[in-house]
Amino acid sequence: ERARGVLSGLARSGDPNQQAWALVGLAQIARFHDRNTASTQADLKEALALVPDHPLALAVSCTRAIATEHEEEALSLCRASSSKLSSSEPGVSPRLASAYKIDADANVAWLTGDFDAM
Repeated sequence: ERARGVLSGLARSGDPNQQAWALVGLAQIARFHDRNTASTQADLKEALALVPDHPLALAVSCTRAIATEHEEEALSLCRASSSKLSSSEPGVSPRLASAYKIDADANVAWLTGDFDAM
């Protein structure tokens, strides 16, 4: 509950990038602790509204769209995630960008049936 309180405060103040990071954290709490898909989706949507190319919001939104069987949305999000993570300014550490890019690219391959790309 303490983490939720801190993240809620950060999600409502500060610069948009900081707010988006906090919203992704709240989405993960909603997903794994509360098992609340609607809250997870709402937090991720709000994060992307603040920062449309936020690297973790894109990556997490991609996997959530796959899990909820929204394949067209998932494909768009996964492609955007891969593009952001391969840019000159991915917004995360090189190690994290590499790991999330592999995941995004594998998801694109799976969603398009391009198993040779995997």
